[in-house]
Amino acid sequence: MNLHNDLLKVKVVHGCGQCCRKNCRYNNCGSACEKFYPANSIEFMDNVLDELRKNITPSNEKKLKRHAVHDGKSYDDGITTLDEYYVLLVNSVLSEIRKGGVDYAYSLEQIRDIMRFEPYISVKYIADVGAYEVKKRR
Repeated sequence: MNLHNDLLKVKVVHGCGQCCRKNCRYNNCGSACEKFYPANSIEFMDNVLDELRKNITPSNEKKLKRHAVHDGKSYDDGITTLDEYYVLLVNSVLSEIRKGGVDYAYSLEQIRDIMRFEPYISVKYIADVGAYEVKKRR
Protein backbone atom coordinates (compact mmCIF):
# COMPACT_ATOMS: atom_id res chain seq x y z
CA MET A 1 0.00 0.00 0.00
CA ASN A 2 1.04 3.53 -0.71
CA LEU A 3 0.50 6.27 1.91
CA HIS A 4 -0.57 8.82 -0.72
CA ASN A 5 -3.25 6.49 -2.13
CA ASP A 6 -4.39 5.52 1.35
CA LEU A 7 -4.81 9.19 2.31
CA LEU A 8 -6.82 9.81 -0.85
CA LYS A 9 -9.20 6.93 -0.01
CA VAL A 10 -10.07 8.39 3.40
CA LYS A 11 -10.08 11.96 2.01
CA VAL A 12 -7.27 13.38 4.16
CA VAL A 13 -5.76 16.47 2.56
CA HIS A 14 -1.98 16.41 2.09
CA GLY A 15 0.46 18.13 -0.21
CA CYS A 16 4.05 18.53 -1.36
CA GLY A 17 4.70 21.12 1.35
CA GLN A 18 4.39 18.36 3.95
CA CYS A 19 6.68 15.96 2.10
CA CYS A 20 10.25 15.22 3.19
CA ARG A 21 11.46 14.62 -0.38
CA LYS A 22 12.99 18.00 -1.19
CA ASN A 23 14.55 16.84 -4.48
CA CYS A 24 11.33 15.42 -5.86
CA ARG A 25 10.70 16.48 -9.43
CA TYR A 26 7.10 17.25 -8.47
CA ASN A 27 8.12 19.41 -5.49
CA ASN A 28 5.87 22.41 -4.92
CA CYS A 29 3.30 21.24 -7.45
CA GLY A 30 0.59 21.71 -4.83
CA SER A 31 -0.75 18.18 -4.63
CA ALA A 32 1.27 15.27 -3.37
CA CYS A 33 2.59 12.53 -5.64
CA GLU A 34 2.79 8.78 -5.08
CA LYS A 35 6.21 9.17 -3.44
CA PHE A 36 4.70 11.30 -0.67
CA TYR A 37 6.21 10.75 2.77
CA PRO A 38 5.64 13.31 5.54
CA ALA A 39 8.59 15.32 6.86
CA ASN A 40 7.43 14.82 10.46
CA SER A 41 5.64 11.48 10.38
CA ILE A 42 4.64 11.41 14.05
CA GLU A 43 2.96 14.82 13.92
CA PHE A 44 1.45 14.05 10.51
CA MET A 45 -0.09 10.76 11.69
CA ASP A 46 -1.51 12.52 14.77
CA ASN A 47 -3.19 15.00 12.42
CA VAL A 48 -4.49 12.15 10.24
CA LEU A 49 -5.99 10.45 13.31
CA ASP A 50 -7.62 13.73 14.36
CA GLU A 51 -9.16 14.05 10.88
CA LEU A 52 -10.42 10.46 10.97
CA ARG A 53 -11.78 10.92 14.51
CA LYS A 54 -13.95 13.84 13.32
CA ASN A 55 -15.82 11.63 10.88
CA ILE A 56 -16.34 8.39 12.80
CA THR A 57 -19.36 7.34 14.78
CA PRO A 58 -18.27 5.61 17.99
CA SER A 59 -19.74 2.17 18.50
CA ASN A 60 -21.43 0.89 21.64
CA GLU A 61 -20.22 -2.61 20.80
CA LYS A 62 -16.90 -4.13 21.85
CA LYS A 63 -15.96 -5.51 18.45
CA LEU A 64 -16.84 -5.26 14.77
CA LYS A 65 -19.78 -7.40 13.70
CA ARG A 66 -21.29 -8.00 10.30
CA HIS A 67 -24.57 -9.69 9.68
CA ALA A 68 -25.12 -11.30 6.32
CA VAL A 69 -28.46 -10.69 4.69
CA HIS A 70 -29.77 -13.83 3.06
CA ASP A 71 -31.69 -12.92 -0.06
CA GLY A 72 -32.65 -16.45 -1.09
CA LYS A 73 -30.71 -16.12 -4.33
CA SER A 74 -27.23 -16.76 -3.01
CA TYR A 75 -25.78 -20.03 -1.84
CA ASP A 76 -23.72 -20.37 1.34
CA ASP A 77 -20.83 -22.58 0.30
CA GLY A 78 -19.08 -22.26 3.65
CA ILE A 79 -16.07 -20.45 2.21
CA THR A 80 -14.84 -17.51 4.24
CA THR A 81 -15.57 -14.22 2.49
CA LEU A 82 -13.18 -11.28 2.20
CA ASP A 83 -15.45 -9.31 4.51
CA GLU A 84 -15.16 -12.01 7.15
CA TYR A 85 -11.36 -11.77 6.91
CA TYR A 86 -11.63 -7.99 7.27
CA VAL A 87 -13.75 -8.35 10.42
CA LEU A 88 -11.31 -10.92 11.83
CA LEU A 89 -8.36 -8.58 11.21
CA VAL A 90 -10.02 -5.58 12.87
CA ASN A 91 -11.13 -7.64 15.87
CA SER A 92 -7.67 -9.20 16.20
CA VAL A 93 -6.07 -5.75 16.32
CA LEU A 94 -8.63 -4.58 18.89
CA SER A 95 -7.95 -7.61 21.07
CA GLU A 96 -4.17 -7.14 20.96
CA ILE A 97 -4.11 -3.41 21.66
CA ARG A 98 -6.57 -3.80 24.55
CA LYS A 99 -4.07 -6.20 26.15
CA GLY A 100 -1.45 -3.43 25.91
CA GLY A 101 0.28 -4.90 22.90
CA VAL A 102 1.06 -3.65 19.43
CA ASP A 103 -0.55 -4.90 16.23
CA TYR A 104 -0.61 -3.90 12.58
CA ALA A 105 -3.24 -2.66 10.15
CA TYR A 106 -2.77 -2.25 6.43
CA SER A 107 -5.02 0.66 5.49
CA LEU A 108 -6.42 3.83 6.97
CA GLU A 109 -9.88 2.40 6.39
CA GLN A 110 -9.02 -0.37 8.87
CA ILE A 111 -7.64 2.27 11.26
CA ARG A 112 -10.92 4.16 10.95
CA ASP A 113 -12.91 1.03 11.88
CA ILE A 114 -10.57 0.32 14.81
CA MET A 115 -11.11 3.88 16.05
CA ARG A 116 -14.87 3.29 16.21
CA PHE A 117 -14.17 0.96 19.15
CA GLU A 118 -10.91 2.43 20.53
CA PRO A 119 -10.80 6.13 19.62
CA TYR A 120 -7.56 6.90 21.45
CA ILE A 121 -4.85 4.97 19.65
CA SER A 122 -1.46 5.94 18.33
CA VAL A 123 -0.40 4.95 14.84
CA LYS A 124 2.99 4.83 13.20
CA TYR A 125 3.35 4.38 9.45
CA ILE A 126 5.99 1.84 8.41
CA ALA A 127 6.83 2.73 4.81
CA ASP A 128 9.01 -0.32 4.08
CA VAL A 129 6.08 -2.70 4.45
CA GLY A 130 3.15 -0.35 3.84
CA ALA A 131 1.62 -1.06 7.23
CA TYR A 132 0.53 0.89 10.28
CA GLU A 133 1.69 0.01 13.77
CA VAL A 134 -1.26 0.43 16.14
CA LYS A 135 -1.25 0.66 19.91
CA LYS A 136 -3.54 2.06 22.53
CA ARG A 137 -2.60 5.52 23.75
CA ARG A 138 -1.73 5.66 27.43
